Amino acid sequence: MDGSHSVYYVPVERASERLRPLLTEDEIYHIIDEMAEKKEVKWCSDSRERRSIFQEILHNDNYEEMIDMMRSLHTQQERKRRTGHKLGAADEAAMHAAESRMYQEFGIVLNIKPEQVHSFIVKRLAAAQTK
Repeated sequence: MDGSHSVYYVPVERASERLRPLLTEDEIYHIIDEMAEKKEVKWCSDSRERRSIFQEILHNDNYEEMIDMMRSLHTQQERKRRTGHKLGAADEAAMHAAESRMYQEFGIVLNIKPEQVHSFIVKRLAAAQTK
């Protein structure tokens, strides 16, 4: 996983409230395939509102929203890089938090290392675009 060797304890009587089942392979493929179909990337220019939106996304289990957030951050990062700038610290932290969370779960389900998930997604997106 991430090398932290963290252990989380959840009371058994509250486990169903606090935990959810891992995504299935088919659900992951569906999420990635939907990514290929989406073209528009939304960006909120108000940094406070954007931080609030990103925090809400990071605290729920909707990977479609998380991927949309990551796509908007990557697009903005690329725009800024072309002009010699970087993402703000809060945006960078949100992107890394989303990547870490998603790559760990996808890696477990797909039986690959978390650091291989990005290239897996890129390859699947490329294959979808050639269809």
